Amino acid sequence: MRQVQIDPHHLLLLWYLVVAVFIVGSLGTINAYVAVPVRLQHHQHFSIAVGSKALRSSLDSDGASRLPTVTTGGNEEGKSRISNQKRGAQKKSNYNKYNNKNNNYKNNNYKNNNSSRTSAWRSLNRRLVECQNASDLLMLLQSTPNALTRKAAGGAMNMVNFSTAFHRLARHSLQPNARAPLLKDPRFALLVAALAESMIPSSVSETGEPRRVQFKSRELSNTAWGLAKLRVVPPASALPLQTSEADTAKAMADIALEIRKLILESAKARQTNKDVQDSSSTPWVPLVSKLSGMILDYVRFQAPRTITSQAPGENSQNGFQQQEVANLLWAWATSGRGEEAVFGELIALLIENQKKQHEITGEGLTPQEWSNSIWATATAGIYCNHDKLLEFVATSLEEDRDFVARFKPQEISNTLWGVATLLSKKQGALTDSEQSAALRIERVLAKAVVERSLADFKTQEVTNMIWSLATLGFGLEPSEEQEMNNYVVLISDDLKGDQALLKLTIDALIARSLEILPLAKPQELNNVAWSLARLVDVERKSADVDKVLWTVGKELSDPRKIVAPQDIGTTLWSFATLSFIDTRIYRAVASRLVQLNAEKCKPQELSNTLWAVATAEMEVFEDRDAFDTTILHGSRLPEVNDPIVKCFGIAALELMRRPEQFKTQEIKDTLWSFSKVGIRHPRLFQSVAEHLVGATEGATSARGLHDFSPQGIGNLAWAFARQAQMCEDAALRLKGSSVIANTNGRLAVYTTSYFDVGENLLQRLFLSIAETGINAHKGLSILKPQDLSNTAWTFAILGLRHEAFAQAAIQQLKARLDACLRGQVSSWSRFKGQEIANLLWALATLNVPVGDLVDTVSAYIETMVGANDTPAKAAVVATHFKRQELANIAWSCAVFGTFSKSLMLILYSGLLGRGSDRDPQRMNEIYGDGGLQSQEVMTLIYVQLALAQKGFAGDDLSLPPDFPGEWQNGSEGFGRTETDKSMDLSLTTSSLQQIVSDAFNRIGFDHCQEHVISMKDLSEEYGISLLEKQSEVLSIDIANVKARIAIEVDGPAHYVCQIDQGLEEDGYAKLSRGKLEYQFRWNGKIQRVNGPTALKHRLLEALGWKVISIPFWEWSGLDGDMGAEDDYCRRLLESHL
Repeated sequence: MRQVQIDPHHLLLLWYLVVAVFIVGSLGTINAYVAVPVRLQHHQHFSIAVGSKALRSSLDSDGASRLPTVTTGGNEEGKSRISNQKRGAQKKSNYNKYNNKNNNYKNNNYKNNNSSRTSAWRSLNRRLVECQNASDLLMLLQSTPNALTRKAAGGAMNMVNFSTAFHRLARHSLQPNARAPLLKDPRFALLVAALAESMIPSSVSETGEPRRVQFKSRELSNTAWGLAKLRVVPPASALPLQTSEADTAKAMADIALEIRKLILESAKARQTNKDVQDSSSTPWVPLVSKLSGMILDYVRFQAPRTITSQAPGENSQNGFQQQEVANLLWAWATSGRGEEAVFGELIALLIENQKKQHEITGEGLTPQEWSNSIWATATAGIYCNHDKLLEFVATSLEEDRDFVARFKPQEISNTLWGVATLLSKKQGALTDSEQSAALRIERVLAKAVVERSLADFKTQEVTNMIWSLATLGFGLEPSEEQEMNNYVVLISDDLKGDQALLKLTIDALIARSLEILPLAKPQELNNVAWSLARLVDVERKSADVDKVLWTVGKELSDPRKIVAPQDIGTTLWSFATLSFIDTRIYRAVASRLVQLNAEKCKPQELSNTLWAVATAEMEVFEDRDAFDTTILHGSRLPEVNDPIVKCFGIAALELMRRPEQFKTQEIKDTLWSFSKVGIRHPRLFQSVAEHLVGATEGATSARGLHDFSPQGIGNLAWAFARQAQMCEDAALRLKGSSVIANTNGRLAVYTTSYFDVGENLLQRLFLSIAETGINAHKGLSILKPQDLSNTAWTFAILGLRHEAFAQAAIQQLKARLDACLRGQVSSWSRFKGQEIANLLWALATLNVPVGDLVDTVSAYIETMVGANDTPAKAAVVATHFKRQELANIAWSCAVFGTFSKSLMLILYSGLLGRGSDRDPQRMNEIYGDGGLQSQEVMTLIYVQLALAQKGFAGDDLSLPPDFPGEWQNGSEGFGRTETDKSMDLSLTTSSLQQIVSDAFNRIGFDHCQEHVISMKDLSEEYGISLLEKQSEVLSIDIANVKARIAIEVDGPAHYVCQIDQGLEEDGYAKLSRGKLEYQFRWNGKIQRVNGPTALKHRLLEALGWKVISIPFWEWSGLDGDMGAEDDYCRRLLESHL
């Protein structure tokens, strides 16, 4: 898929827009200079002389700002004035000269050794701490001479003042409705500008004016923490990380100057037009954001030097503090401006100095510092010395029980979350060191959770703990599913011990969850559900697990909670994975998705929702037909009211609208869910087919199937086949409303699939499926048994034969069964009964020669049921097969024309019992199926005829004397499955058959139509041992009974298309008696007789009939010319007789 490259400058502009929109939107339309407690142009405590001369003289020749001086008290005579500076070659200094007699500062005002200035700084700091809100703090700075109006605060603030101001503002911003006005306030902008100017070297500002304030580690960390907490710093994705300290300093000076200039111009404009009410006139806000980002980057350049210059054990004011490093890491991580080299350097320093500090003072570790450091490293996604950090913390936890005891709930939560996030997002495999450290941390903290009372644990702490255990797969065994989903699983050296600890931990967290989940946020609810789905064995889940899931569903259903699409999709996925089924909860949660903007939903969120609903087998009602534009006329499509069906509709629209955004798994899950739940959507399936293989052959824009996994290919194929197969159910449900003429049997499947997708498009799709399996999936060798079986089954359902695919499937089945027989048993070689039955049925339906495959299958099934030496008991066979599967295997052998007596004995034993088990009631008890279905009865009769033909029939391989009698299930439709429906044979007279019969009448060929051979006929006339009953077994379209000539008029349902030898053109629709019929354009080039038709012809021939087949395309080619039809019939009889 094409990756879209985004210019970082565009991201920066977007970030500024977000900040500005947030601030302006929060303030509404109130005039900024009224809403914010300062009016630069005429505030009673802040008077600035503004005019054209002042504006011009505020900038010198190189752009350096000449801000007006400030007086307090509001005296008109005391307003500051700005004189024009004479410029020229004789200029002796580059610093500002102000005319205001009360404010003529000299360079020595910046020296830190002035005791009165030190006292003023301390006094200012005390008052900063005492401020109760951001407005009070800004007012204090406004009333402090030079603090906001002179560069670098003009010496009015030292490093501690700056640090305190930003730290306190960050705290105050957490108050309700406080952050937006603060970030928009021009005084805050001036404070940020002053901070930037105070940090840069004097050479960057004005020569001769030593503005730089020496920041120590504590002030650097507190200031950085404050800016990050204010959330004004753009992430690196919007403003790239700065790489040069000198360039950063120069840019900071320029931006600070621009901020001051914009505020000055805004003040002038507002004084000129006092009626201006534009609350959005805050052009400095984006620059403040950009400057804040550069300040954090500048701190990154200074921090390592500053921290390294201070040694552990020094006094508390100047000495190295671990918390300062942790705060810096937190600030960079929170702002998205972490840089790997500096992070790694500080982590190393953190560990080294902790060791030195312990040697000097003997003090233990402080949990918050290490918890925050792990959290920050994970949030920033830094993988430099992260393993050393984890190893150090793991060792400290194991060796210092007091360290563990000092962990607060939040610190336990942050540590576990950080470890899980860090390792789960790492590219590539985990190292042994990472695995070991993470496992040890999880063990120690899990034990701490079990040993403590969790009464003081909050919702986020509980949910983060469960999530971290699940994310790292603590106590789980590696599996193929986890590998497929790229899940991390910590390799344990004590799996049983970890599993026992996991159970205790989960039980404790679940108990606490039941108390506090109503207070949880939607994402926390979602995390709990997902975590339990991964950690809890569905076969062993406790009742409390279902209680938690019910609570999660109830809370997410609450319309007062603001949910995200991910909360809905992941939660429902978790419910289905844990087999938690509650119709009301599912519908209520699904209804929340309907209320959201579908365009903002991620494909995974949509596909997860559908997958969950389908897996849980939620029932859908008449709304399901709302998208079936093939079977229903548009005016009769029902209105959608069911929230579940609405979810399916939303997902379909989004997949059709933006298929390139959907991953292959999301495409197949979406289509699989439609077919699984029973909703037909022809437009969706056609759209996806066009996306995958192109609307026309050779389309260069086609996505292809190479990215689909083997399971994905199987599910994709199954979804398309099942969509067509559902036409019969839809027709029964809709009755006379269906616009399709053929709504049952194999012809209905063909017709519906071609109307839905298009004949050529469908064949191209399955050609690509076959080629992907052969080429991308290594000759089908990497397909699991279920995937191999399911994919082959879909080809048979749709009547599409691909010789190379079929032969590869035969080779794989034979090779894997042989491997099992040699003792090489694995998930790759072990086939279940259903998988064998479906694969053999598919090959037989497609009429594929299988060679000696039946012998291999026979040996494998004998081993499976333990019948190598003694006949298998029905009860043993029933543990591996359903009766329908046994019947399908027997039928397949009949089609292949190859029988293994040992296999047939097992099949008959499983179907009808042996010895004392050969009793219909006893067999019903064993299988619990109520008896044989009508299709299974018919299959057994066909198999019995085929066995007789091959000479295998005998006492052990015969039908009971009273068959079918009580063996047959009397409940119509009971237990019918997909394969049952596809094997139905129609005994009605088609219009084509009638026309052919008329032609044979014209040439004097004596015959009847629909001649039926019953069980009674087989017993009386053909000597085959069956109950003498007038049950129809075989029918002949046109029969001369006396001469035993059978003429079969074979329509499309009697053939399959061999798509690796060419593709058919699309047929067309024809209106016949108010119904649409699909007109095929077949010519016999790629058509092959299917298995059911081949078996029928062979059985008739075994009964002494001469079978003549008339393909429908040959008759259609006569164009209704009676003379040509008569001649065709004569030649046909002459050639065959």
